[in-house]
Amino acid sequence: MVEIVFSKNLMQSVKYIDFYYKDNSDAWLDLKGNLPDSWEHCGRVTIGASSTCYCNRDFKEAEVKKIVKELKENTFYTAKDPETKKNKEFPITNLPYHGIDKLFHFENNMPKDHKSYTALTKALNDTLRKFEINSCLRKIHFIAQIYWETGYFSATTEKNAENQPYYPYVGRGFMQLTGTKKGEPGLEDSRTHNATAYLGYKKYSGLDVIKNLNLISNSIYYSADSGGWFWKYGKVLEDGSILDINTIADMDNLNRVSVLVNGGINGRDERIKAYNLLKKIMSYEKCFQNKK
Repeated sequence: MVEIVFSKNLMQSVKYIDFYYKDNSDAWLDLKGNLPDSWEHCGRVTIGASSTCYCNRDFKEAEVKKIVKELKENTFYTAKDPETKKNKEFPITNLPYHGIDKLFHFENNMPKDHKSYTALTKALNDTLRKFEINSCLRKIHFIAQIYWETGYFSATTEKNAENQPYYPYVGRGFMQLTGTKKGEPGLEDSRTHNATAYLGYKKYSGLDVIKNLNLISNSIYYSADSGGWFWKYGKVLEDGSILDINTIADMDNLNRVSVLVNGGINGRDERIKAYNLLKKIMSYEKCFQNKK
């Protein structure tokens, strides 16, 4: 058996490995990588940048669009059927603000070019790399959570925000950073046991999201980045230790991931449905880590 070890960065750029052999030969590659004479090509293994698996590589824009499209087409709302006059489930794509090409439609102050699949793909890839959300399973869990938290990629600000007791520190970004006391800038958050959501992200990023809260929600990049920060560094346990939610995603424990993100069971069924859909859309059964 031959074991080949790559660094994480190399895995993101290497597309395949070619294998060669020569019977009864001790010859090997020279230092320049040239093959000795008469070696025969015996196979190629596709990995990293060309793999159909999503581990350790960026998403392509077409892949992100496919994921969003299939998630939305399989997310439903209930309304009265005009023909039968009975309640019926319809895909949310029937609604004008949840069309396939509608991203973050409710964010009027977000630049138009941020509401594109190009921007979403870049923001998502930057965040996944930065916060080590790098395996198929971690990505499935992360995307399932942000899909529900953002209202199916329609908003980066909590809806009906002005009516919340913790206004103006209402949910913002892909993970809906939240403060629980009105007038106190994110100094408490039930999900972080006083680890501070807004204040914690300010200290981490250097952005003054205490004075200008909309820095997060008006930018798809900060919305994604703040979500990645919460996922890896924002969950502080009662003993003061930081829990990296990646480690819970590695256990494939959806219920615990959901509670850690939401602080409760809001949207539990829809999170489960998104998670199951993502496993199918991303062909998780083909993931090389899933085959270990």
